[in-house]
Order: sequence, then C-alpha cells, then structure tokens
Amino acid sequence: MVLVTEIEAFLRSLPNEIQLTEYGNILGRGSLVSDPPCPKEDYEATARLFDLAMINSCVLDIPEVFKRATSYSQATSYGLKHAYEARTGKYVRNGEFIVAMALSGFPVKWKKDGDAYVVNPVIKTKPRKAEEAPVTCA
Repeated sequence: MVLVTEIEAFLRSLPNEIQLTEYGNILGRGSLVSDPPCPKEDYEATARLFDLAMINSCVLDIPEVFKRATSYSQATSYGLKHAYEARTGKYVRNGEFIVAMALSGFPVKWKKDGDAYVVNPVIKTKPRKAEEAPVTCA
C-alpha cells in the first residue's frame, strides 16, 4: 500500500526543474501548462494532491498489465496510462500513473526538450499481451 510519505519521497527525488502533480510535470514543455497548486518546496502539500486510492488500485493492477523491459518504452507515460486504462477499464490521471509505476519499481526517465524537461516521462516497461500471465512465486 502506497503512503503519502512515499509519494513525498518520490517528489523529492525528482530534478528541481520537474514539478509533478497528479496530471504530470506542470513545469514541462508540452501541452500541460498550469500554475503550480503548491510551491515546489512544499512536497508534503503536493503529495496530498494525489489520490491514494487511485494509485493503490493502479499498483495492484500493474503486474497484470506491464512487465519489466530492458529498454525504455517509446510511448510516454501518457500513452502507457491509456494502455492501462484500456486493459483495466479504470481511469487514472497521468501523474498518479507515473507515481504508481515508479513506486512499483519501474525506472522513470525524464527527457529534455531544449532547456526544459517534458511533461510526460518514458518508463522502462512494456505492456503484457492479454494472454500473458505475470510470473509469481508460490
């Protein structure tokens, strides 16, 4: 179960040029442009913007939908979140999907577009085929 303190720790680990909210990196170059709801340094307040129930539901589903990969996906987090939604029938906001993937152990990589980081990172994963079952230990 993901806790607010884990989200806060993840937010602290991000480069200063990234301010992740429940929708994505609001400081990033791209279509998501917004005023920060909280100061960048207020990691606790920002972490509380995220829907824990949504993240925890996503974390439970991730092994059914995604598997480890040796390279980063060509799709961004936004495209992967749509694959998740199509497979599970559950809506998840992009930033919450990013947090769920990161806290599930999938490496997240933020690319730059010129001098600024992008809104949506890439993630080292690939979707499972519908017939693939996750590997579990008995």
